[in-house]
Amino acid sequence: MLLTVDTDGERQLAQNTELRYSGSATAPEDYSRTSEPVLLDGGDREETVVTRTAYPTYRGALVVCQGGPGGREAGSHRGGIRLDRTAQRPRHRGKCQ
Repeated sequence: MLLTVDTDGERQLAQNTELRYSGSATAPEDYSRTSEPVLLDGGDREETVVTRTAYPTYRGALVVCQGGPGGREAGSHRGGIRLDRTAQRPRHRGKCQ
């Protein structure tokens, strides 16, 4: 199966943000902001905290197969692609529908 990717996946991590300023809070003279990912102690290793995950989206698929029909439907189901955006072609002399 060959998939054409439309958008990449993405993970958004929890951030520990610190804001420092001088002067009044309503009109600071100078400020700085630092941010770092939140880490959890996972025993042997530290792990980041994921707050949102966006999975890749696909534009289309090409299914190359040997044997009978069904590849388009499997490719569409696994990749979340509409059937009208999939194509199925035989590999060498095999049969595909």
